[in-house]
Amino acid sequence: MKVIGFNFTKFKAEKNADFKQSSSMNTSIEFLDLSKEEVSLLKDSEVIKLFFRHTFSHILKEEKKEIKQAEVAIDGIIILSLSKEEAKEIKKFWKKKQLPEQLKIVIFNIILRKCLVKSIVLEEEIGLPLRIPVPHVSIQAPEDQEQN
Repeated sequence: MKVIGFNFTKFKAEKNADFKQSSSMNTSIEFLDLSKEEVSLLKDSEVIKLFFRHTFSHILKEEKKEIKQAEVAIDGIIILSLSKEEAKEIKKFWKKKQLPEQLKIVIFNIILRKCLVKSIVLEEEIGLPLRIPVPHVSIQAPEDQEQN
């Protein structure tokens, strides 16, 4: 299997007007569709387009209910070049709207790596707290001045 393409198709970022610091953050990846693609340059392999949605949500837990405070969702397409055997196995799994576990892990990591940077930019644009600590620069006094 080779990833021969990756495209974003949709970005969505929204935050409640009365946003409160969330008690939990949820990340999910769902596969929306799978289709075969004809690519004349790749005669010995099959090409499959996998449509996905990566969602990151801030959830506030109050008493017995969960309230979505904010959400960033990114849709995209991953284009895979597969052997005929790999493509056959994927299509078999997809009939149940699933993917083989090994492929799912690889695809999840690709999606997370590509979407993380975009989602952090969107989170900052709508004023959400950053989920990854940002390095800070500070001035340190020279050692000889500290001794005086």
